[in-house]
Amino acid sequence: MLAAEIALGRVEAPGWAALVPSWPDLEAAVPFAWPEALREALPCEARRLVAAQEARFRRDWQLFEPAFPGTGRQQYAHAWFLVGTRTFYYETAETMLFPWSDRLALLPVADLFNHAPAGCLVSYSPDGYTVTADRPYPAGAELFISYGSHSNDFLLAEYGFLLRDNACDRVCLDDLILPKLPDDLKAELDERDVLGNFVLDPRSGICSRTRLAVRLLSCPPSQSRHEWQHLIDEAEHEDDEHVEASASRLLLTLLGEYLDTIDAIQTRLQKRRLGNDSQRALLAQRWRQIEAMVRQAAETGGRGGLKERHS
Repeated sequence: MLAAEIALGRVEAPGWAALVPSWPDLEAAVPFAWPEALREALPCEARRLVAAQEARFRRDWQLFEPAFPGTGRQQYAHAWFLVGTRTFYYETAETMLFPWSDRLALLPVADLFNHAPAGCLVSYSPDGYTVTADRPYPAGAELFISYGSHSNDFLLAEYGFLLRDNACDRVCLDDLILPKLPDDLKAELDERDVLGNFVLDPRSGICSRTRLAVRLLSCPPSQSRHEWQHLIDEAEHEDDEHVEASASRLLLTLLGEYLDTIDAIQTRLQKRRLGNDSQRALLAQRWRQIEAMVRQAAETGGRGGLKERHS
C-alpha cells in the first residue's frame, strides 16, 4: 500500500524525496535492477534473495497495474524498492488491523542513518520511534543504526551496498556442493531438512550441514541409501579416522575447485563487460571478498578440518 501511495504521488514529502535514491541510483547498486546476465553472476545467496524479490514484485505489480494502468512499471518498481529498503515495522491500533507485512512506516529522518554492525539504539512505541545515541558523539560525526546481523550477500541484495569489514559475513557453498549430490542423497537430506544452506563462516569454519554433506560425498559411489542413513544418524562416525581423513581431503579439493570457479567468474565479468561500471565494480568487490574467505579456509583446512564446529 505504501508503494502504491508513493508511485501515485500521494506522499507529500519533498524533503524526503530529496534524500532517497533515484531509480538510476538504485540501478547502479541494487541487483534487482541489474541486467539478467549480471544477476546470474551473483553469489548463490544473493541470487536466491533477488529471485525472491522478483517473485514478490511480480505479485504486487500484477495487483497494482490493472487498477492504475497509467503508472509505469519502472515508476512502481522505484516506489516498491524505496518501501522495501526504508520502512520500519510499526504497531499502532490502526496498523494492527493490517496484515503483518503491511504494518510499516516510513521514517524520513532515518534515511540520514547508514548501517553498521553496532550503532544507535532504535525502539518504538505507539507514540513513535526513538533513536538513542549509544555513546557521546562530537558535532559532525556520522551516526549509524544496525539493520541486523546480515552477511554481505544479504546487504548487497536487499540494500545495494557491501561492508568492508563485516563480522557477520559468510560464504554460501550451495553452488559448489548441491550439483555434486546424487538425487537420492538429496532426497535423504531434504527429508531431514539438512539440504542446502551449506555455509562457510570465516570465524568458525564450515557448518554442520556442510560437514555432513562433505562426509557423504567422500563415501564410495557404491554406498547404499541404508549406509547413508546410518552415517547421518550415527554421530560416532564423526570420530572415524578414515572417514575424517577422506572428507578433509575432499573439502580441500572442493575449496580449490571453488577458487577456480571464482577466478573464472571474475575473468568473465572483465571480458564481457556486463552491465555498467558501477554494477560490475560492486559485484567484483563481492567476489573478491568471497575469494578471500574461501582462500583463508583452504589454507587452514576449513578452519580445523571437519571437527571444528558442532551446530
